[in-house]
Amino acid sequence: MNQIATTAYNKNNLYNTANEKLANSTQKSKGETSKKESTPSILKEDKVTISKDAILAKTREAMGLSPTGRLKREDLEAAAENQKKIISSTLASFMKNQGVETDQKISLSLDEKDRIVIKEKFPGKSELEKKLNQDTSFSLAFKSLSANNEILSYAKSCGDNMTNLTEVMNSESDWNDLFSLASRYSEIKSSSNPLATLISLGRSQEPYTFTHDPTSST
Repeated sequence: MNQIATTAYNKNNLYNTANEKLANSTQKSKGETSKKESTPSILKEDKVTISKDAILAKTREAMGLSPTGRLKREDLEAAAENQKKIISSTLASFMKNQGVETDQKISLSLDEKDRIVIKEKFPGKSELEKKLNQDTSFSLAFKSLSANNEILSYAKSCGDNMTNLTEVMNSESDWNDLFSLASRYSEIKSSSNPLATLISLGRSQEPYTFTHDPTSST
């Protein structure tokens, strides 16, 4: 009997997949039908690695993007806009169900443990945070929204640096930003899942915060 341990993709995490495994049900091996039939079967674990293309496709799908094809800025913007609408309406519904004041401003972000946290302090905050994290659909939508916006912000930041490249090279300015940009580009290109690396870099450089403010006129 062979126990198959397959590297799995956690859609709620979006990018941390390296150490995740899913033990599939065992199946009877098709051994030789010879005199060795009387010998007890040996249990062993066969590790099956999901291809880079499959992992990338799953990451894109979890972000609300097409799993294949050319990826454009407009795709991330459209996905983020759709996820923002979902977050806004669902959050308002949760607030009502939890008894939170309808005019309460709420700022959502992800902490170092990838959990949704609320910045403001108000009655019912802990219960609302718990609800947001326990709701699988909301949690995934918010993590997808964060990932898309962080990549967009990071890409803009990199573009701004590239725009200033000529000026930097022709001056006595500090080149640390340029070296850092080159290092990150190399990190993305050499990654087994470049999109996952880009998400991580976006999170570290341009962390996203969603703000629900019913009293705002904008």
